[in-house]
Amino acid sequence: MIYLIFLLLSFNFQRIKPFPYKFEGITRISAIDFNVDGRTDLILWGEGRAPLLLENLGESNFLERSIPAFLDYTFGIVYLGVINYNRDEYPDILVIVNLPGVLPEVLVNDFGNGFVKNILNITPPDIVDSVLLSD
Repeated sequence: MIYLIFLLLSFNFQRIKPFPYKFEGITRISAIDFNVDGRTDLILWGEGRAPLLLENLGESNFLERSIPAFLDYTFGIVYLGVINYNRDEYPDILVIVNLPGVLPEVLVNDFGNGFVKNILNITPPDIVDSVLLSD
């Protein structure tokens, strides 16, 4: 079972129990404010399933957002991280997969409306080292 724990003011924590979504294969959670509304949205992901974006509506309510670009990533995700690839105010997503011949990709945020795929012409070890050093 997945629990969310939110940091409230003055280091008070609130645990949301149980997590409102039950999906098999979810092993990792990445935080992102994809629509820049000031609330932390979540990307749930894991091996063998497409990532899932949950938009934070506030007061412990989340809405599952359909992101067509995510459907390409059902196997082999090694790393999924939040970056600002094109230096606008909207966060983008770096995806590194462990499949032969597949280059790292950035899902460029389309101003909070979805993501557009951009394939990077670099080798995974180069980008993994720089991303992990910045985390």
